[in-house]
Amino acid sequence: TGIGGGVSLFALQISIALGATAYVTSGSDLKLEKALRIGAAGGVNYRGPDWTAKILEMTHGSGPDVVIDSIGGSTFDQIIDVVKPGGRIVTYGSTTGATPQLQIRRIFWKQLDILGSTMGTAEEFRQVLRLFEDTRTHPVLDRIFPLEEASAAHQRMERGEQFGKIVLRIDS
Repeated sequence: TGIGGGVSLFALQISIALGATAYVTSGSDLKLEKALRIGAAGGVNYRGPDWTAKILEMTHGSGPDVVIDSIGGSTFDQIIDVVKPGGRIVTYGSTTGATPQLQIRRIFWKQLDILGSTMGTAEEFRQVLRLFEDTRTHPVLDRIFPLEEASAAHQRMERGEQFGKIVLRIDS
């Protein structure tokens, strides 16, 4: 969910490198187009009507096996609807806040595995570095700002305009 941020783009790149069919969501059609250019199989604008139905259609009615989510909020509730029974939801953020009125029974009736994650282990990091080296994958950089323009970099991120990592350059 929320393709365009650095972590979601890493998740897309890792999924593709491991041979998965990856679908993405965004509130920006431009970000969806960019994700398709780097290998996403499809994408849906979550601001449009029935975005979950479109994801189900793309996955031939079964829903995705795994959903990686940084958004939280009401989107998390919709992810429970769309993920395949017996599927997994990995959450690493909550940019839109708390999930209102989450009905726990929907999780156990679908036998979902929900994993909260902040970071991996040092060994997992080494494995990802090897994967990136073996597949010649590179982080997606949105824009490099000089340190003096850190405020503009933060504003770009707060407006959700970035597609990839925003970098601050320190001149020496």
